[in-house]
Amino acid sequence: MSAAKRPAPSKSSTVTKEDQDKINRFARLNTKHVDICSDVADKDRELENYQEAASSIEELELTSEEGDVIPYRVGDVFFNFTFADANSRLEVEKIELEEKKKGRLEEKSELEAEMKTLKGELYSKFGDQINLDPEAD
Repeated sequence: MSAAKRPAPSKSSTVTKEDQDKINRFARLNTKHVDICSDVADKDRELENYQEAASSIEELELTSEEGDVIPYRVGDVFFNFTFADANSRLEVEKIELEEKKKGRLEEKSELEAEMKTLKGELYSKFGDQINLDPEAD
């Protein structure tokens, strides 16, 4: 909400314990929201890396000899996999990552809904006396 659209504060602008609890809840949700957004961006980068890896495996497979293997990293260790095994393992990991990303996006939506409710309640009581909008970078 922009400052021009905020309702004027009600006559009683004293901060009650309930109001402070709402403000604190909003702050915690906002922090969690920032963390989730960062996590989703990280997962997007990982998915791009998986796509690049899949392309690289395909290119190597075209230029390789029958029976060649490719080193595939699992944790801190590299294992030699056939191209087919590497591709299938990469696809499984990509699907798992997409599911994790989907879960985080659902969490984000739930947080945004609760934050919107709290924001509306707090702005209706405090108007311009409170700022819950993120700061511009």
